[in-house]
Amino acid sequence: MTTYGNMFQLLLERVSEDAGWVLQFVHDTRGARLAELEAELASARVTGTRRHLQDLEDLGLVACVDDVWATTWAGAGVSNWRTQLLFAEADQPVAEPREGENGHQPGPECREYRPALFSPGYCWCCRSRRDHASEVVKAARRLLKR
Repeated sequence: MTTYGNMFQLLLERVSEDAGWVLQFVHDTRGARLAELEAELASARVTGTRRHLQDLEDLGLVACVDDVWATTWAGAGVSNWRTQLLFAEADQPVAEPREGENGHQPGPECREYRPALFSPGYCWCCRSRRDHASEVVKAARRLLKR
C-alpha cells in the first residue's frame, strides 16, 4: 500500500532541484502569472522557469488556468513534503500548532510566524504571514539586500 508520503516522495524524486524551487514558489504564492514567476525566480537565481513549469505540468503538479499557474492537489502535497524534508536537512523542526490553534479558525494572537504547510502563507494561528511583526522585519531586510 502506498502512503501519501511515499507518493509525494516518488513524485519529488522526478523533480529537479530548480523545478522544486519553482513548485515551491507557485505553491507559496497560491498562483501567479508567468511574468511574476520569472521575475521572482530570477532574483533567486533559478532559470528556465517555463521549462520547469512544463515539466511540473507533465507530472500533474501544476496547472495553468487563465494564465495563472497554481499547484494541483498532488503539487501541494509534494511541495509540503519537500518543505518538511528541507526543514529536516537543516535540523529545524516543522512548525506545529499551539494550544487553541487548528489553522482553520483564528486562534490566540501570536508574534512568531509558524507556517501551516497545508495553507501557504498562513500561520497556525490562521493569520497571514504579513500579519506577523517578525515577518515584516524579514521582508524589509530582503528589500534592503536588493
